[in-house]
Amino acid sequence: MNVLIAEDYEPGANLLSLFLKRAGYTVSVVYDGRAAWEALQEKRFDILITDWMMPKLDGVELIRKARQDLPSCPAIVMLTTLTSDQSRIRALESGADAFISKPYVSREILDVLKNVVKKNRQRSPDVSKVKKATPPSPPPFVGVAIAASTGGPDILRTIFSRFPPLENAAVYLVLHGPDWMLQSFQKSLAEELQLGIEIAQHNVRSKPGGIYLAPGDKHLVIHPKSRKTLLEDTPPENFVKPSADPLFRSVAKAFGQYSLAVILTGLGKDGSKGAAHISEMGGLVIAQDPASAVAPSMPKSVVHARLAHSVFQPNQLKSAIDYHVKILNKKLQKASLIRRPKL
Repeated sequence: MNVLIAEDYEPGANLLSLFLKRAGYTVSVVYDGRAAWEALQEKRFDILITDWMMPKLDGVELIRKARQDLPSCPAIVMLTTLTSDQSRIRALESGADAFISKPYVSREILDVLKNVVKKNRQRSPDVSKVKKATPPSPPPFVGVAIAASTGGPDILRTIFSRFPPLENAAVYLVLHGPDWMLQSFQKSLAEELQLGIEIAQHNVRSKPGGIYLAPGDKHLVIHPKSRKTLLEDTPPENFVKPSADPLFRSVAKAFGQYSLAVILTGLGKDGSKGAAHISEMGGLVIAQDPASAVAPSMPKSVVHARLAHSVFQPNQLKSAIDYHVKILNKKLQKASLIRRPKL
């Protein structure tokens, strides 16, 4: 497996290179961002490990260029002495798949590399085996499930900026990341955008108009009858926790044909199988255009499986969600009228 290390501190770069070679990796080392960019253009690497503060081209700009301009981008790990929450979030927003602070523990490096490679190489799930379950009775409101990973904070800010109040709908959100990042992300959206978003709590009834973000160490699922938010401490799915698939499966059971799945930028295939459950129940599935995604594999997996009813550019997603929720609400209102007893 080929690894490119971009690090301007030569002794540190050489020490990391030696360690990774002993672990079985094939390693190349460059000492500035421009040299890293040239190496990425000349040769295919499985992993890029980059420092942030480098001469000629810093790590954040290197990541952005790799995500935007390389036909096949490697998994990317940011390795830096900058450790504030703001720095970490900026690195992940730029397109890094993982963030490691210096000084690091050798075992941590190996665990992170193993995980990002597994996500990058994950095969598309066989959605043909997803079978339609018994549809629930019409719910009291529409359920919207959104999944995002690498590059997710940026696109979510675009969506939620001046987000229109969703009539009779609750939004459930999975963003891959550690708990500190999700806590910081929730706080920034709530303060900057004056948005009523909250970290989901266990066994709390969700309400229309609410936006519920999965915490960083639990899977978020929805109770099929009460529509309460539940937090499950079960193993990771698709190499992540929280994962979109448990949420999407539960939304399919709780909301049936009155559910909407939204799959955004991200590394891996999380959300594809869950979206198949929503589609089989008659719900709607939309995706970000993979060509516009920082990391295209999550939306691309849904599109290739022919699960997405429509794909949208980032600046269209806000209106698209609002439009599809209105469609589902009209269906729900008709169903409620049909079920209403005659006097």
